[in-house]
Amino acid sequence: MKHRLLFCVLVVALIFSSCGGSKTEKISLQPTAADSNLVYSKVHPLYRLDTLLSKQGATASTLYQRAQKRLFYGDPIGALEDMKRLQKLDSNNAAYMLLLSDIYLKMAVKSSCSDANLFLQKAQKLDSLNPEILIKKAKNTFICNPDFKNHLVAFTLLNDALKKNAQLPEAYFWKGMIYLEETNYKLAISSFQTAIEVDPGYYAAYLQLGQLFGGAFKDTLQSDDAKKIAISYLSNAIQVDSFNDEALYARALLYQNLQDWERAKIDYDRILKVYPTQVDALYNRGVCFFALKNWKNSEQDFSKILQFDSTYAPALKGRAMAFEEMGDLFQSARDYRKILIQYPNEPDVLQALGRMKSQN
Repeated sequence: MKHRLLFCVLVVALIFSSCGGSKTEKISLQPTAADSNLVYSKVHPLYRLDTLLSKQGATASTLYQRAQKRLFYGDPIGALEDMKRLQKLDSNNAAYMLLLSDIYLKMAVKSSCSDANLFLQKAQKLDSLNPEILIKKAKNTFICNPDFKNHLVAFTLLNDALKKNAQLPEAYFWKGMIYLEETNYKLAISSFQTAIEVDPGYYAAYLQLGQLFGGAFKDTLQSDDAKKIAISYLSNAIQVDSFNDEALYARALLYQNLQDWERAKIDYDRILKVYPTQVDALYNRGVCFFALKNWKNSEQDFSKILQFDSTYAPALKGRAMAFEEMGDLFQSARDYRKILIQYPNEPDVLQALGRMKSQN
């Protein structure tokens, strides 16, 4: 149940004027959700764990730590690989079974729920009094059986866990997620805030609050004041973990919506320092450079994207506009014509080519 911000970025009118479309309308330039499973640089915590494992060999502690980190940073497949190695060293640890349950739930394959529940049952046999098992049961019930009746079952399990221990931030977090699914935003916000009160380092709760106040969810306040509150929550998430690109990406999008191009660009710089192949960050940084009238750097970011996918129409359009601003009408027209192969009726492209033809 990982929610991402789904804003249409407010940008320079000519290039980035549409948040939807088809091949007979304007090209959709809404950035997709940032991909977490990316190549990371040497500054990333996972790189340090990779180095430690290669130098010292696989220990149960290091494998478990890396599996946790891999899952947190959006790589459940890598996390599962570590846990399979770990099970050969120790197959009777309840904490390992709980992590495996989370991993399978995150993998979103056909057997995810049954595999997650299987490892949850194993954890219960090993540690039946652990209240965390009740939280995982609630989480699995909520995710695998998404209807109102099962929401009530999940709430009961979470409340039972809190009766055993009122200082369980994950229980409050999942209550918030259920309220969020039911569009009860007031109680969702309250639950996420309680999770933070119990654990001031609870990254996911800050992220959800940032998304709610940022207007990612229906009927949430979308005033500039609400967005400033969102930025504050996202900034707290970034302080907790600056290597998870999700909060940075969300904050950068909010800055873009507020047309604070420089701050947005700085956040994209930070993302790209850790994840140099993050296409969405490259694309949006190119947008920021364009808005700041830094045509050359804008062109360079769009060109980097086109090295990964030479047919990506939004990057072609952005680069064409940057070339046009720099006076390179030949390169600009070439990119515009590439767009027409995919979008033969794209009005901005046809207008731009007509404008350039009249200048020759």
